[in-house]
Amino acid sequence: ARFDAIEVGRVEMLRLPTTPDSGTEDLSPTAFTWPELPIPVEIERPKVDEVALDAPVLDGPARFSVEGAARLGDPATGLSLDLSIVRTDDTPGNLTAQMRYVPDTQRLTTKLRLDEPEGGMFARLAGMTGLPAVTADLSGDGPLDDWHAELILSGGDDLHLGQRLRPAELDHLRRVPRHSQVRAQGGHVVHHARREPPVGHD
Repeated sequence: ARFDAIEVGRVEMLRLPTTPDSGTEDLSPTAFTWPELPIPVEIERPKVDEVALDAPVLDGPARFSVEGAARLGDPATGLSLDLSIVRTDDTPGNLTAQMRYVPDTQRLTTKLRLDEPEGGMFARLAGMTGLPAVTADLSGDGPLDDWHAELILSGGDDLHLGQRLRPAELDHLRRVPRHSQVRAQGGHVVHHARREPPVGHD
């Protein structure tokens, strides 16, 4: 089934959703089964003219458009996604991303490019001090058990990273403290955590 276009005029988010903490939620992973479709599904041009995030969502309002393409087929064809996000308010910025995944070979191919000035959405989401300009390039390819990527990431004086990443390195980066300095030195990722002042001291 092919859809030439699916268009949405405006989506507005006033605040982040809240969920009750039951304290007994099972967070263990579950096995994923690729859906069996009678025919491939292809959306040539999905588009949202405007996504409006109110200030409580990102500690500041943001508006952007979303456009792309998507295809979901059988395990031999897999999934492909193309995405373009462009700021439409007074703060420029854009993100483009492509992803291809084939279940039969478990091969994943990704490309991502982010370019935002000071005060951008990525810096707000990451809680970066001073909300610096951020640029990022990511290119990844390979089967899931040997997937690797080249990442170049820059964000003001606190973040400079150029590294070949594998799943082990990605797990290391997830453990970097939120307020930290990350630099690439001699081909290795080095991070310097900022020490917060003790509570109750000026």
